[in-house]
Amino acid sequence: MIVLTAAALILAPVQAPTATEAVTKMLSKYHTAQTITGKVTFTQSAAGAKVVITSDLYSKKPNMMFVQQVRTPASQGGANNFVAMSDGKKLGYPAPAGSATFLTSSPERFFEPAGADLEKNFSAFSSMLIDRSLGVAIGLYSPNEIYMTVGRLRDFKLSEVAHGERAIYRIDFQMVVANALPADPARGFPAKPEARVNGVMSVSKEFDLLGVAWRETVGTKEQQVEVLSEWVIDLQVDKPIDPNVFRVR
Repeated sequence: MIVLTAAALILAPVQAPTATEAVTKMLSKYHTAQTITGKVTFTQSAAGAKVVITSDLYSKKPNMMFVQQVRTPASQGGANNFVAMSDGKKLGYPAPAGSATFLTSSPERFFEPAGADLEKNFSAFSSMLIDRSLGVAIGLYSPNEIYMTVGRLRDFKLSEVAHGERAIYRIDFQMVVANALPADPARGFPAKPEARVNGVMSVSKEFDLLGVAWRETVGTKEQQVEVLSEWVIDLQVDKPIDPNVFRVR
């Protein structure tokens, strides 16, 4: 009887998680990790143009991190290369725009004592990131940034799809891009409903985040452009990291 019961358990189909369970297990995997390493590749396409931003990411709890982001093709007026790091004692990142107005010199980089955790280090430079996405927030492990993104996702739906020679979870969702606004008769503004876009998330059966994408329409009523944003995410947990990666420079 015991042998038959064991055989039945082995042969029984594995119950797929719900979409919410899959997202929760994915986030928990990164939450419990002591190190996260890898790359996030962000591609945005619109009207025949394409921009790619690659992020190399390393983080080690409690407060060591490294990020380098490169934009291709280069932008004429924006940032094209961003590098920040913490060795656990000191934090280095690009000088914020306009900092020369209150300093006697114009440094290219700022240095300050490292924060007590990854979140505090991330918050010091997050506004200057070229790609400030869910994959980057996970790679540098910023719980607040992760919450702000995941908190805008609605109506999860999970399905299994083929990915090369293996099956993965596809999680369709809607993302809130604008909150509902009440009418303002005094100023002549009508009420505005909540605005959402459709997106998709790919998660492995080991609960690694593999990708995120969504499509949205921007512009005026007279001229609208469809924008496709796609992130390919390759992050590994609990892998050894060479301490030299975190050297502050």
